[in-house]
Amino acid sequence: VNCLQRHRDVINALNVFPVPDGDTGTNLLLTMRAGLETCAESAVADLGQSCDKLSEGMFWGARGNSGVILSQFFKGFSAALAGVGGGRPSDLSQAFAQAADAAYQAVGQPVEGTMLSVIRAVSQAVEQAHSDANIDCVGDANISIGSVWETAFVSAKAAMALTPTQLPVLAEAGVVDAGGLGM
Repeated sequence: VNCLQRHRDVINALNVFPVPDGDTGTNLLLTMRAGLETCAESAVADLGQSCDKLSEGMFWGARGNSGVILSQFFKGFSAALAGVGGGRPSDLSQAFAQAADAAYQAVGQPVEGTMLSVIRAVSQAVEQAHSDANIDCVGDANISIGSVWETAFVSAKAAMALTPTQLPVLAEAGVVDAGGLGM
């Protein structure tokens, strides 16, 4: 939420797709804030419950296309973590996969070069890293929670940088996807 607050104007300035209305950063921020407020209002015992409350608040507070996609990303993430106490790397890998599926399903006609591409790239990178780390072992012994998040962040940055090569309107404007940067 703090990063979205800090970078809202930059994200808004990049907003050229699907319409150049300059509100993607604001919509992402308001959606995240709604989720965080719901979490703050509820006592939760574990990661799964926390994600569920976050997802619920984001759903009801979603603003714009990007906010709806983000809320559905967290809905999928939350569904994968239902009943999970602390969360293991394999749980996060599954959560990113379900989150990507939910985000794509939220859009009638998904367009590559948007935040959806960033979300899918993160899911695939996390899944591949988890798969590679577990080739010779059972469980999560060769991968840490921190490395999952690092993989997610690095792959998101790389995917975001590619968005202008996937969506001509971004290349024409000389920008990356605003929602992709928000992710």
